[in-house]
Amino acid sequence: MPAAGPTSERPSLFAAHSWDRANALGGWLAPADEPAETELERRAAATAAAALGPFAPVLGLLPARERRRAELLAAWTGALLATAAEGDPPAARAERLNRAAFALARALAGEPAESALLRLLAGEAARRAFGRRALDGLFAAARRALERGRPADAAELGERAHRLSEAFLEALFGAAPAAAAIDAGAGLARLLALAALAESHAAGRSPLPADELAEPLRYRSDEEIGAAVAAECERLHPLLLRGARAAAEVPLSYRRALVYLLP
Repeated sequence: MPAAGPTSERPSLFAAHSWDRANALGGWLAPADEPAETELERRAAATAAAALGPFAPVLGLLPARERRRAELLAAWTGALLATAAEGDPPAARAERLNRAAFALARALAGEPAESALLRLLAGEAARRAFGRRALDGLFAAARRALERGRPADAAELGERAHRLSEAFLEALFGAAPAAAAIDAGAGLARLLALAALAESHAAGRSPLPADELAEPLRYRSDEEIGAAVAAECERLHPLLLRGARAAAEVPLSYRRALVYLLP
């Protein structure tokens, strides 16, 4: 049998692909008409405000440069997590996440990027690095959500929220966050998930543990949903109390915002 020779076929990660604007990552990474950066910054600001819901006024308490950094990171993180929940096959979603990771790495290394978001993230990283561990942590959170779906129990829910909070805050601050700041971020993320519970359930998804609210969600009664929500609120109370200690442990630029969130 003849030995296999070299092949000119490139791994799919390195192949040229266009981004589909119909999916979460493509909506941010597809090339846009000029002035792309200005329009994308406005869109990132609107996206961050919508994600924060009743907490959106906190963005106005950040210095302008830090607010812009937070909005860009929120857009990026939201697109990664949304990809994990999209409806096409898991292999296709995993490939998009891998392509996005590769594209970001190239942009941060100084290579020209067609995507306005990647150009803005690269510029922000030049001002203050996000950190490789933090960016890897954001991708890991999306991949875990893709592979495992809903958290199996409260312990896994808490672990996921803490890992996501640690990665996001480390990228935001440009330095490892204190434990209390991670608690505060995890608590905020879980509160926002509860605030969006009706929309999540309408889409057939739930942030609550599978062992407390079983599939299929459409057959769960109001009483069952209420019990699962009450259990999550009980878990959040001590978490947010621990997070309150972060007021003196976050970078100065973020202290006003955190103090606003505490009540």
